[in-house]
Amino acid sequence: MVEYFQRNMFRSDEPDHGRLRKLVSGVHDAAHQRALRPRIREIAEDLVAKFAAAAAAATWWARSPARCR
Repeated sequence: MVEYFQRNMFRSDEPDHGRLRKLVSGVHDAAHQRALRPRIREIAEDLVAKFAAAAAAATWWARSPARCR
């Protein structure tokens, strides 16, 4: 497992570093990041909505008169 984490782009020398950099360069450019923005926003909004619903349910349950009996 340790070997897996030690073998990465940041710890490698040429030619491995250049080969790995070419593999990931397309997904780290500005155009690709802009293209991902709507999907990331959709996921974030969904998670926030679920969290808010769960928090509202937990708050309601905590204040519920039936719980205090």
